[in-house]
Amino acid sequence: MYLDVRITEGLLDVACSVRVGTDEVFFSLAHSFSVYSVTDGGEPISFESVPCEQDPFRPPKNGYMVRNVKSGDIVVRYRGDLDGYFGYLCDDLIHFSFYNCWYPEEFMSEDGAEVSTRLDDTWTVVGGVYDRERKLWRYHTPKGQRIKDCNVLALNRAFYSAVDSDVLTVFCIKGKEDICREYISIYRSVRDFYVSLYRNNKIEKTNLVFIDVPDRHGAYFRPGLIVNSNPPGLVPGEKHGLAHEMGHAYGSGADTNSWEDWLNETTAEWSALLYDEEHDPESFENALNEHREWHGDGPLRLREAGDARPDNVHETGTLIYEKIYRQYGNNAIKTLLRTFDSLKEKNTDGFLDALCSGGEDALADFIRSFMN
Repeated sequence: MYLDVRITEGLLDVACSVRVGTDEVFFSLAHSFSVYSVTDGGEPISFESVPCEQDPFRPPKNGYMVRNVKSGDIVVRYRGDLDGYFGYLCDDLIHFSFYNCWYPEEFMSEDGAEVSTRLDDTWTVVGGVYDRERKLWRYHTPKGQRIKDCNVLALNRAFYSAVDSDVLTVFCIKGKEDICREYISIYRSVRDFYVSLYRNNKIEKTNLVFIDVPDRHGAYFRPGLIVNSNPPGLVPGEKHGLAHEMGHAYGSGADTNSWEDWLNETTAEWSALLYDEEHDPESFENALNEHREWHGDGPLRLREAGDARPDNVHETGTLIYEKIYRQYGNNAIKTLLRTFDSLKEKNTDGFLDALCSGGEDALADFIRSFMN
């Protein structure tokens, strides 16, 4: 999939090119976009609106069906504004991603997608390469990335600067460079702890971007990228938050749109908690107290919303693991984390089966007791 992106008058104007092998093609986009042209081999082809499934933590979507495809060289052109989390088209910051449904996710392959964004070199597209001849930025999504994300993050150099090292590049609003340098040593410490914990290194050199925005959506992780909407400041919670996002290098792969997401979030959170236990015991207890406050007094139920992703997906698994921690100690937590990391197919059934195959029936039964 190739995406050519122009930004005009506060709107995205996108041409999405893809090669398909069927005579019918379905795709979806956020409701804030309007499709104005579809061509097949350069010739206009009709399309129609159809229903489509809606996804958690993303804006409403519209579905489209293209029929009677002949050549298979499809180009979809559409324009609109951004809706959803982390969507910005500002003078200092341009950002759109998975959270905004700005590209046809159905067209994404294992090879990822190439994006050309028509911005000049007064901008930096994080993870991109500037094409001086054409005056645009080229970005390719990481191949094999589990979340099908096309993530464009552009920073105006008049407002943002970068602090670089061998393990981490921190992007921040100008004037915050000194405090951002401290994140490099923390990142290195967390990385070394995780490599020891998991006995393998899945943490590549990363871009940590503190976006200067009024919203506080927290942070998110992608391979080689952490985006944080909180301002840089080394309070314990920020250290813990960075460790959590880094923990998603190991805590990922389960379906993020269903109840199975508890595996991703619990693995990432307990990676960070074990780091806190060793390096900052006060933060360890504070983080667990916050999870208890967020969850409230109700019962811990992993499938509280059936197969859907529950609102308390960050808390329930974390608090179940706390019970295991209090009863069996931190070696049991390490076993749970390493077992999930070792799975080829990331789901709860496979996770529990792997625990039993490793002689950890008691841990598997303990978790099963919270699934009803």
